Amino acid sequence: MKRQPILPFFLINLLLFLFLAWSVQSTQSFVHVLDQWGMNTLTAASESSLTKMSSAFTQLGSYNICLTFGFILSLWAIQKENHWLSFCILAGSASTRLISVYLKGAIDRDRPPMETYTSFHGAAFPSGHALYALFIYGMIVLLLSLFAKKRILCISMTSLAVAIIILIGWSRVYLGAHYLTDVMGGWFIGGAWLSFIWFVGTLRQK
Repeated sequence: MKRQPILPFFLINLLLFLFLAWSVQSTQSFVHVLDQWGMNTLTAASESSLTKMSSAFTQLGSYNICLTFGFILSLWAIQKENHWLSFCILAGSASTRLISVYLKGAIDRDRPPMETYTSFHGAAFPSGHALYALFIYGMIVLLLSLFAKKRILCISMTSLAVAIIILIGWSRVYLGAHYLTDVMGGWFIGGAWLSFIWFVGTLRQK
């Protein structure tokens, strides 16, 4: 089985995260523009039906979902007789919470000053839900690329995963829990962590 060219993806996401984290802490003007645009766009589209839908999508990006899917995917890797990858998937899924908590504490960004429609804990940057979503749904796509035999299945699941990741990020801004740049930061660090875990997990692939 061929390994994915994952290191460039890791470096790009890590550098983008570091740049965005620096921009947030130094209050660069483009951060304010992006965040204001995100809040204005979603506030203008505010409806009770959208609130219910976004609440449903935000649950798909919770840590519990990430950990549950991580356990299921690790069992799949065991079934494919890849025990090292199984361990890496489970450890990577569990560690997403530690990464989120540490980075939130280190950057310590305030939440948006607006009405919220969901509960949240800790600081704003990066979005934990965006991190969890990128990691676990991205992992599903990578495992399918490794094990699935039908190309159409990989393409379909990739499209679905991208849609879910975007909608989870949208829901966090819509519900007032995050700025747009918080979500972007979650995606970037989630992508970096996903690619790192995948690289380590596939070191023993032939």
